[in-house]
Amino acid sequence: MAQDKFIRFLRKNALPHVDIHTLIMEEYRPELFNALLEIFPHINLKTSNFALSCHAQEHNVETSFSHFPCPSSPEPCLLILSPCSRRNKELYSSLCEIGPVSQLWVVGETNRGVKSFAKQFNCQSHAVGGGGRILAPLQEPPTALCREYAHTSYSFLGRSIEVVTCPGLFSHGKVDRGTQLLLSVLEDITLTGKYVLDLGCGSGVLSRAALIKNAASVWATDISAVALDMTQKNVSPHSAAMTTSPSTMGNTIDTTFTVILTNPPFHTGKTCVHTMAAPWMRAVKRLLDLEGTAYVVANSFLPYEEYALQYFTTCSIVRKEAGFTVYEIRGHREGRTKEFTSATSCFVP
Repeated sequence: MAQDKFIRFLRKNALPHVDIHTLIMEEYRPELFNALLEIFPHINLKTSNFALSCHAQEHNVETSFSHFPCPSSPEPCLLILSPCSRRNKELYSSLCEIGPVSQLWVVGETNRGVKSFAKQFNCQSHAVGGGGRILAPLQEPPTALCREYAHTSYSFLGRSIEVVTCPGLFSHGKVDRGTQLLLSVLEDITLTGKYVLDLGCGSGVLSRAALIKNAASVWATDISAVALDMTQKNVSPHSAAMTTSPSTMGNTIDTTFTVILTNPPFHTGKTCVHTMAAPWMRAVKRLLDLEGTAYVVANSFLPYEEYALQYFTTCSIVRKEAGFTVYEIRGHREGRTKEFTSATSCFVP
């Protein structure tokens, strides 16, 4: 209902007199994107979200998928705020680096940090009803902010491993408890000579650990260009046996792996999504070798064991601690896994 209200607000109020050339949008919100396309039929899209970029291409919209999705010319552009205020500031900072755009319009629901964004950049915020706010056009952006990269470290096999993260990534500035628990399990298993997939790689912590454990190769994939960029920075310099590629739950990958490591997402913005387990397990089945093993860490209250046993014969609890559980999954059940026919078909918004 909130999104429907915001779409009505956009159709009624969102700058119909402005010829917007570029849309900057981070979240996979196809209904919102389609509404914007009706208002601005000639826009091109800049995004770090792979599912959204594929959705736009299906509508014949010129699309750029990158960590810093900035316009290539100073034409009017529209920024749709994401739930992550730090990521919003980083996007704005990257816009500043290309010089002033002719007009930068910023739009967001009232609960998406529009007021704080306006205060941060000293511009006016106009409430126009329908649960949305529009910032006055910014024609001369201030000096770019320092990007809020954070360096952190974690312990693995007695070594201190440093990684860098940035806004827009889950668990920015630290290694989350679920990943730490899975790392403790990886210390005790053999990965030598294995072909490993890091499904939903984030900043590449699990990929780096797999390479330290002498995996033959590691393939890291994520829906986010931000995640892929950070994984390349954190992992690729340490090994040539590393591949990164964008995907929605691995839908662009056409090979299988002897080991899959994954810490599945369970939030869309600030909303907890309980329905991610089923499509994630379908993806694991499609990508796991018949004799392979998957290690999944998730919040203990999420139904991963239930859905894993629909696709695999064995789902064992390896470790459980502080509200998180690591599952070891193996043994394909008979029957084909539903193939993903498009980048968005398996995504749960």
